[in-house]
Amino acid sequence: MRYYTKTFQEASEHNWDLSGCIWVGGYYGHPSSAYQDKIFSPDFIYHQVNDGSDNGSYYSDNINLLYRIGCCTWDHMPYNPNNSTTWPDEDAWRQAPWYRSLTGYNYMWVQTDPALETLKDLLADTNLAIISINANYYGSLTSEDLWTLDNYSPSATNHANTIVGYDDNCGPYTESGNPNRHGAFKVANSWGVGSWENVADGFYYISYECMKQRVQYVFFYENHLGYEPEMISVFQLDHNRRGECQTTLGIGSTSSPDATKRFDDYNYKGGAHPFPSNKIVVDVTEFIPYMSGPPEDLFLGIYDGGTVTTGTIDFFSIEIYDDYASGIPTDAYISTDPPVHTVNSATVYAQVNTGIPTMAVTSPNGGEDWQVGSIYSITWTSSGSILNISIEYSTNSGSSWSTIIPSTPNDGNHPWTIPSTPSPNCLVRISDASDGTPSDVSDALFAFSDGTPPSQVVNLVVTPTDTSAVLTWSPAWDDVGVDHYSIYRDTTSGFVASPANLLATCSDTAHPDLNVESGTTYYYRVSASDSSGNEGELSEEVPATIPTGVYTEHESQSPQSCLLMQNCPNPFNPVTVIEYALPEVSQVRLEIFDLLGQRVATLVDEMQNAGWKSVRWDARAFAAGLYFYRLEADNSVQIRKMVVMK
Repeated sequence: MRYYTKTFQEASEHNWDLSGCIWVGGYYGHPSSAYQDKIFSPDFIYHQVNDGSDNGSYYSDNINLLYRIGCCTWDHMPYNPNNSTTWPDEDAWRQAPWYRSLTGYNYMWVQTDPALETLKDLLADTNLAIISINANYYGSLTSEDLWTLDNYSPSATNHANTIVGYDDNCGPYTESGNPNRHGAFKVANSWGVGSWENVADGFYYISYECMKQRVQYVFFYENHLGYEPEMISVFQLDHNRRGECQTTLGIGSTSSPDATKRFDDYNYKGGAHPFPSNKIVVDVTEFIPYMSGPPEDLFLGIYDGGTVTTGTIDFFSIEIYDDYASGIPTDAYISTDPPVHTVNSATVYAQVNTGIPTMAVTSPNGGEDWQVGSIYSITWTSSGSILNISIEYSTNSGSSWSTIIPSTPNDGNHPWTIPSTPSPNCLVRISDASDGTPSDVSDALFAFSDGTPPSQVVNLVVTPTDTSAVLTWSPAWDDVGVDHYSIYRDTTSGFVASPANLLATCSDTAHPDLNVESGTTYYYRVSASDSSGNEGELSEEVPATIPTGVYTEHESQSPQSCLLMQNCPNPFNPVTVIEYALPEVSQVRLEIFDLLGQRVATLVDEMQNAGWKSVRWDARAFAAGLYFYRLEADNSVQIRKMVVMK
């Protein structure tokens, strides 16, 4: 019905040459890989019309599904003899409308000679016919694989086979004592080549009289030549007992529709198993004659019968195409009704209207407090033909906008990682990605907040010199970035950091404390803060004692000579501090040289007042090794060495 009949019809229409296709791999095998896009899937249909297990199905349901839905090819849903439950994925559903039948379930009695002639005409007109037989009689086939009145006399049937042709000259063979009988129908068995037959070709024959008296009737359907879908419905259902649901599509009002189409008007409907988690696609091109022009109402109705189990309509849309092969609809209308919860012994609906398109942001829509670095869902509703949307955000009440995504499917939901730009004045804007109209903005402001402080400052090192204490530490981490570091100093160990002992703030990971007294021990702690005002945990306390008997800035504010101090720390990675003293206003030039004598950096080149000075050098971009730093000031030149470590 699917494997032979539908494949034959479509191959005949599209001039597919399947003569090279063979079955590979025995019972658990498959058709040749090169032909699987032209062989039709038995499972696509059987799984929808059985009870969820391999207990058979009705001929009428199989044929009517081909008429209502169509069928996908083997490559989209391969046959699996161990699985009779799984329904198709969305790609398989979308392919099926191409291959709908022109007619649904038809049967014909073939108990008379004129009826046999009608069957022959049907076959000659590039159609096939399906028969119901008893497979237990395969063992009685003649050596030429022929059933006659003499070797086939079943009381019941249990298997479907396909009549693929006839031969008036088949014979002579003996039947009912007549040794000169001719004529037989050629039949394909879906089991393929196997031990059930005597001639290993996958076919057998039924005499004309055996067809009239033993088989007696055939089923058939006609192919829809040159068919192209123009309008499809797309829906997603969540229900653990799909066989209890009656799904109807319609156009017009739900109470008095212009036309309807049942999706699942079958005896079993897949049994007591869940609907698939993917979307289902059903061709509704037959509704187009009822569309007089927008706006039109189309609907999906679910009657939930049976047990107390209920479910939801999670999605419903209508797509209209000028070229179905392109996969791009000219119009798409998405229902804003879902989720719609089903009700036992009642019908619920999701509807779409093909009028003027609209959209509305539903979240964030004002008052939300979203944490930077976290993932939230932007949600919206829409109606009308909007295929894709563009999403933007503003952190300044709409004065300027930044793009979140330029185009995303109009499915009502987009996950978004909140950017590292805290602000209380945020908005989201959505719009039709094709032309910007329609659009909608959050009804009110919401906030990006940062409630996470930076990490603790670690690796604090304090190096005392004759005139200072030089602090260095490792950079702290923060989700929005460190704004500054706070340096606390006290002369008592175990001190509590407070504004009273805040020494300085800086943006670097090094700082010279120039206001020190010789012989004094100082205790230091450092913390990191972000732009939201979150202050991280303080570093461990680190002491430093200034050497005694030396000159300090605290003891004299007027250096007596030009001095260049040893950098601190040294060796270092990546930041060090260089201190120097000026006895008077001077033109100062402080430069860094490598071992080849090439100048690699100029740290100071300006006129400076008298006093103690310090400058930091970040050697992050420089190679490890020995460097020289040269101070030219007050008519003197001084040079010292330092070592960069990596």
